[in-house]
Amino acid sequence: MTISQIDYEAVAQSADGFKTTSEMLNKVNSALQGAMAYLKSDAFIGMVGGAALERYLANIQPKVEQLALKCEEISADLQEVIKIHQVEDEREAGNFQS
Repeated sequence: MTISQIDYEAVAQSADGFKTTSEMLNKVNSALQGAMAYLKSDAFIGMVGGAALERYLANIQPKVEQLALKCEEISADLQEVIKIHQVEDEREAGNFQS
């Protein structure tokens, strides 16, 4: 028989950390999108440096967005692990009651 143990508090803290990271990255993503929109308008007016910076940010922005989504997914997965493990703990606990 396989024994499985989990420190619920530690896993929940990890899940919260990933959720916080996801929220922060979403804010960074929004800021990047705003900066890119501003730089696009500058490039339209004739600021060549703005166009180059906009292209640079356009390369970074999708990566930040994907990382935010992955952190959110990991947080949700860790929360699900806690729920599943707690349900199984409760279900199996009945097998050892007298």
